[in-house]
Amino acid sequence: MSRAVLLTILLACVGQAMAYGMAIWFARSLGPSGFEAYVVGASAFLLMLAVAPMGIEKYALRRLPALLERGDFPAARRFIGFAVRRVALTSTALAAICVAGLWLNTGIAPPIRTAIAVGIVALPAAALVHVGVEMLAAGGRVVGATAVLRLALPATVLVVFAAIASLSGAPTGAMAVGAWTIAWFAFVPLVALAVHRALPARLWQAGRGTADPSWSREAMSFWVHRIAVAAMAQASVIALELLAPTPLTVASYAAALATVSPAIAMVAATNRLYARQLAIGLERGDVAALSELRRARLRWLIPVVVVFT
Repeated sequence: MSRAVLLTILLACVGQAMAYGMAIWFARSLGPSGFEAYVVGASAFLLMLAVAPMGIEKYALRRLPALLERGDFPAARRFIGFAVRRVALTSTALAAICVAGLWLNTGIAPPIRTAIAVGIVALPAAALVHVGVEMLAAGGRVVGATAVLRLALPATVLVVFAAIASLSGAPTGAMAVGAWTIAWFAFVPLVALAVHRALPARLWQAGRGTADPSWSREAMSFWVHRIAVAAMAQASVIALELLAPTPLTVASYAAALATVSPAIAMVAATNRLYARQLAIGLERGDVAALSELRRARLRWLIPVVVVFT
């Protein structure tokens, strides 16, 4: 196991422990009804976040390393401009559509309605942070990208929520979602600065130009995959809420999901690292390296998942 893989897994494990502790803290602080509003609002937000970028953020990890590998900095600059513009536009448009849908749907309980609305506000910022993190990983800063999403962002949420809870005295599910919203907006300039420093200086000196029409088409498969994964992880919470059980039922189910999610986190922890190496291997046409990469991942992944299970 390489040092980068080990560091990425360790960061993911620490981050997952932090997320689990956060879920316990939120559940105890908010109570069943407040935690229900939080988990439903968070699940709705994560589904929106899967749809908003239209696969561009995941496609960036396939396309950008190849462009950097061949030294095509003008095309890389064009791709970055295309990705940022497209994600900003689609996420803002989806947020507007969701606001209209939420306004028209009067059957949602007010606490859940407010939590979803607060999440919608964060959608453009969160989508831009995600595409920035993937660009950071594409530039070789995979450990840094993992640290941003798994450690720095949740730590910021914890600090913000602690401040909100101390000021309000009786925190709500919407306040917990609001802590995430504040963190997403705070990280937009920080991730943008990190990307600017991580990528070669010659890239930023290249002309902007026009986007390649194939980029949108090729990103569609990543979009479908992203939606499918998010639906499997989050739609069950929303479906359970629509069945109108007690708040305790939804909250208990969410707690159970949080308990088993470390296995998923460990599997997904090295996705960015391997995706970047796959993109470079494909660019070079190195079939042997691609096969070894797959075997190397399975050698550590299977035992870890078996032990966790």
